[in-house]
Amino acid sequence: VRAAPAVAFEAVLRERERALARQPRSSGRALPSVMGPPPTIGARRTYPVIATLNADRFDTVTTTLRYAGPSVLIWVDTSVAIPDSTLQRLGTWFDGELYPLDVAHFGTPSDVDGDGRIHVVFTPVVNGLTPRTQCSLSGFVAGFVSAHDLYPRTRDAAGAEVFYGFVPDPAGQWGCAHTTTTWTRTTPLTFVHELQHLINFNQKVFLRGGTEEAVWLNEGLSHYAEELASLVQERRYPWPAGRASPE
Repeated sequence: VRAAPAVAFEAVLRERERALARQPRSSGRALPSVMGPPPTIGARRTYPVIATLNADRFDTVTTTLRYAGPSVLIWVDTSVAIPDSTLQRLGTWFDGELYPLDVAHFGTPSDVDGDGRIHVVFTPVVNGLTPRTQCSLSGFVAGFVSAHDLYPRTRDAAGAEVFYGFVPDPAGQWGCAHTTTTWTRTTPLTFVHELQHLINFNQKVFLRGGTEEAVWLNEGLSHYAEELASLVQERRYPWPAGRASPE
């Protein structure tokens, strides 16, 4: 999933971070010691989402809050139907394991909106980032974070820590065809990968007043985050007793 379109898109996002890192660094701050209550399930919110691989266009989407935990909020595009039970399992996994795993190894993310939570936005706009002609040739964009969201005064910024992810689409309505199985298998590792990027920007730029991380090291650390998450699952479900195959 990190082949041609995804790699090209990551390069654009890291280039944007390079420019943002040179702006005044007043946006990042540590997580508050006492967080307020999350929004109510069913609340609506709009997000501007990068809609092209070169990040020159944003589409505004309307979302509904479907999961609210101590560290993660899951917002789903209103045009998409995903069962509550699936989102609950995913949210619990993000909150209880993947978020703490990244924080333990890489540090805390910023908290520009003061809510102490990562916003997870599932929208078909992310599906549309990958041209249909590339689906079977060079992978797809499964999700991303963008540091511009951490600068509330920046155009098209969400003003929060946001992970944008693709949605199940077996019929290929919005781009590449993705079964629910592909979505549930791919999304957790994409989340833990992208969360490292978010943490890295806070640790290097906001908290230490430095420049953005070197791309090769930033990507390497995110792949290391994936490996850490994989090792947790391997210990929980050792092969061959815990699963049918190493995959």
